[in-house]
Amino acid sequence: MATFKKVKEQNFIDICDEGTLEEVQEAIKSGIDVNVLDEYGENGLHCAAARNTADVVRALIKAGIKVDLA
Repeated sequence: MATFKKVKEQNFIDICDEGTLEEVQEAIKSGIDVNVLDEYGENGLHCAAARNTADVVRALIKAGIKVDLA
């Protein structure tokens, strides 16, 4: 079960990086923990911001993603 959760979490980060706003919103609606971190300590917000996808950034912030990981 823990392996499936890890895969699901990494998929969410990948969706934030490469997916569409609709895919991100669908994942959020499914109950994914938006604050999951990848192996580098980054969350989906890092990926969305790096790709300059403002609509995804706004959706993640609205969903409660932590913007300050310090």
